[in-house]
Amino acid sequence: MPVEFLTKDQKKSYGKYNGSPSKTQLAHYFFLDDNDLEIIQQRRKKANQLGYALQLCTLRFLGTNVNNLNVIPLRAVHYVASQLQIKDISVRHHYTKAAKQEHLRQIKEIYGYTEFSDPSSNFRLLRWLYARAWVGDERPSILFDMATRQLVAAKTILPGVTTLSRLISTVRQRAFSRMGNKINNLLSDKDRNNLDSLTVPGPTEHTSVLDYLRSPVDNVNSTSILAVLQRLSMVRELAVNSIDLSSLPSNRVLNLAKRTMKAHAINIRRMTAAQRPAFLVAFAQYMEVKLIDDSLDLFEAFIADIQRQARLQAQKHRLRTLKDLDEAALLLAQACDVLLDGGVEAHDLRGKAFSLVSSKKIGAAIETVRSLARPRGDQYQTEWIAQYNRIKRFLPRLMQAIDFHSTNDGTPILNAIKQLVEHGFEGNDSTKSSFKPVLSLISKNWKKHIVKEGEVDKSAYCVYLTKLFRDNLQRREIYVKPSERWGNPRLRLLRGHEWQQLKPSICRALNLSEDPAPKVQELVDTVNQSYLDFLANLPENPSVRFETKNSKPHIILTPLEKQDERESLELLRERVKALMPYVDLPEILLEIHCQTGFADEFFHISEESSRVSDLPISICAVLLAEACNIGIEPLIKPGHPALSRRRLTWVKKNYLRAETIAKANAVLVEYHADLPLVRLWGGGEIASADGLRFIAPSHTAYTRYNKKYFHSKPGVTYYNFLTDQYAGFHGLLIPGTERDSIYLLAGLLEQQTALDPKEVMTDTAGTSDIVFGLFWLLGYQFSPRIADIGSMRFWRFDKEVDYGVMNAHSKNYMKQERISNHWEDMLRIAGSLRTGKIGAVELIKTLLSSKRPSALAKAIAEVGKANKTIHGLRYLRDKKYRRIILSQLNRGESRHTLARTIFYGRRGELRRPYKEGQEDQLGALGLVLNIVVLWNTLYIEAVLQYLKANGHKINREDVAQLSPLGQEHLHVLGRYSFDIDPNVEAGGLRPIRVTEDDEFP
Repeated sequence: MPVEFLTKDQKKSYGKYNGSPSKTQLAHYFFLDDNDLEIIQQRRKKANQLGYALQLCTLRFLGTNVNNLNVIPLRAVHYVASQLQIKDISVRHHYTKAAKQEHLRQIKEIYGYTEFSDPSSNFRLLRWLYARAWVGDERPSILFDMATRQLVAAKTILPGVTTLSRLISTVRQRAFSRMGNKINNLLSDKDRNNLDSLTVPGPTEHTSVLDYLRSPVDNVNSTSILAVLQRLSMVRELAVNSIDLSSLPSNRVLNLAKRTMKAHAINIRRMTAAQRPAFLVAFAQYMEVKLIDDSLDLFEAFIADIQRQARLQAQKHRLRTLKDLDEAALLLAQACDVLLDGGVEAHDLRGKAFSLVSSKKIGAAIETVRSLARPRGDQYQTEWIAQYNRIKRFLPRLMQAIDFHSTNDGTPILNAIKQLVEHGFEGNDSTKSSFKPVLSLISKNWKKHIVKEGEVDKSAYCVYLTKLFRDNLQRREIYVKPSERWGNPRLRLLRGHEWQQLKPSICRALNLSEDPAPKVQELVDTVNQSYLDFLANLPENPSVRFETKNSKPHIILTPLEKQDERESLELLRERVKALMPYVDLPEILLEIHCQTGFADEFFHISEESSRVSDLPISICAVLLAEACNIGIEPLIKPGHPALSRRRLTWVKKNYLRAETIAKANAVLVEYHADLPLVRLWGGGEIASADGLRFIAPSHTAYTRYNKKYFHSKPGVTYYNFLTDQYAGFHGLLIPGTERDSIYLLAGLLEQQTALDPKEVMTDTAGTSDIVFGLFWLLGYQFSPRIADIGSMRFWRFDKEVDYGVMNAHSKNYMKQERISNHWEDMLRIAGSLRTGKIGAVELIKTLLSSKRPSALAKAIAEVGKANKTIHGLRYLRDKKYRRIILSQLNRGESRHTLARTIFYGRRGELRRPYKEGQEDQLGALGLVLNIVVLWNTLYIEAVLQYLKANGHKINREDVAQLSPLGQEHLHVLGRYSFDIDPNVEAGGLRPIRVTEDDEFP
């Protein structure tokens, strides 16, 4: 494991002052108490007093001493000198080397500082480092910073940078070797041989079993499902899934697996016999779970595709037969007119009707109507059943390969489909005869298609059970163990002793009480007060009026009118726009790296910091290629090592991933939030979420069809989160146009920046009672825009309270006892979400997808109804509140416009066929958007300073209305060059394109 994991800047700044200390740092490290002053004042000369004090404070702050007091920032010198009542700080220049050495010895003795070479100090650090390296998953540079802080806190004088970095590398290597040895000891020779077979090369390079298992499956069809199940079988044949790795740190094992997912097979083969098995065992166990999840992702997408195709086929069939249906209906109408003719006697009806239309034609028309007309509640059963052969291809294999579990509600369906697979498809007559369909599961709409003349149509029954199975799988009534995406989230909630230990601290953190009574009463009072506030404000609220439509009361809310902008604001915008410098996008990335160092957060997947020259340039180039959707080809520059094909390909494979993008984004967001201009835009407590739609190249497990957004192609949604400071703090990939509300809470709980938004605004599509309830439990405020407030349901707790004109609109009642009875479980859910014990997406999907919500889901929804009512009443009452929501959502729309400008390549279509690649590319787009926003913010500040310096009056209110999302000065498409190679100009030909990897005999 290499020692050189530190950048030049990190080495340069180690143990040195890097700028002036902040006010907080001065107060913490440079304050001299009475004891300090008494010791310092024992020195007679002012130079010695100041020198002694500066050495002491420097040791506290940096953990080491400085050779020259002149390198100490003047701000710190003045702060210390003022406490010593020394006005002339130049006396520090008379501080002698001998006095410095003697004072350092005294400080170490009096204040308990020790040298790093001291055995006890060294042992304490080694023990701490080894524990972190064994349990933690920090990369070397992070561990280096943590070790530095640990030494400072322990009053151990910092060693040289090389000494500490070598120690960290050695400790990490020992921890890694220990893990490898532990795993090796669990393996037999047969296990090792089986694992080694994964890396044996095939007929051509990149065709090992390892490469095959890792390669993504592109299309959604039965062949793809069978291919994934075949890979699952291959992994299980390795027979290492039973090896117990529970005694090892789970995050370290997961890291080994992820490194193996990215590494070349040849590099795995080159590892030592002690290292290789650890990587491959972790990979095999990780891959088994991943393949199970992948197969179920494909299954769910495949059934969704069948459902879509069934609907389309039914619609096409209806259009083709509409003429026949019309003719039959008109003919029957002609015959039925006789029934309504009062002049025809009852005994003459048949004769009169048949004289108009023959009985043969009437019979044919009746048959036509019966065969073509679809009853109410039709679910395209005929078209569903036509897909039987496609389902039959993979269903038996799926059920045999995966061990499914179920809740009480899901057990009948799981047992029925297992029996179908066991007895209904293959086998001899005796096994087929034991097949007994469970008719009680069949719904009324499907029964006539399945049971015909007392016989069960097996193909129809199979299709129906598969549909039921998929529905229960989505609700997690049927689930898998182990699984990351298809497990039962209820089983992962905090429980037992662990919950009892954490409950008090969780309640304090979320401002909830263990006893439900106070919080329930608070909710009741808030709902009641919201009604009263609305009614009191109503006479002064011309935006709200009440009407009756179709005998039903209706609330009408006048839309917000467009605000007239001040002339001073328009003038300021024009001036800022005119003064912003023109810039190319690559220059922005490099400039912001120089300001923030964000590119240093990208580290190699193996954690072995191979720091190559000009790595930030390569990282910025790859980010640009991904964000602009153009690939690396246009960025390759022969003769420039940082922009060679090999370098960019290597960086893209080993550095660009969700983990490093999130870390780099956190650096940008923190830097941006500290700028003075940003604080005028907002405090970071308000955020919005909205989806950006992208067409995808092919139908995969993570894409869906939606004609409105994707036309006839599949697509995905990039659901991104934006604060009122214009900083994007998180982004999530959503299949197709799945409900936004499922992913909303995950954006807040999983984001890794220093921001902590408390209020989130969305469009109406992101709303649901469950989401309102969970937001309240977790201490967040959900403030969606309400598109049609007239159709919104308002709720109340007290049936007897008179709410005046709102009585007609608040006839829905909530039950306090429903909340109180499930308060403990609701706290457990909130605690599990807050601690990351369970993912928000998993939980909300389970709560929202059930047709028969559990009592707990109803209790959360009850809390949600109360908060939804509070929000709705405030939305009606407070025009300023509505405008804040609209303004924040408009910021998100403006960011999307900038995103479309940057993501211009390949017609703006997302060409990556698999989920991980799509996540990485859209993450790069989000990062580049934040880089542009930060660059714009810095230059808007510079423009404002220039205007002020030149006598322009600038209103603070106008500055607060400026936006860093402008793009008129931004060159995204690059520039065209008309330079020509001298050889070509002379009539020669340019060199043919031979890449670095091409080899010819």
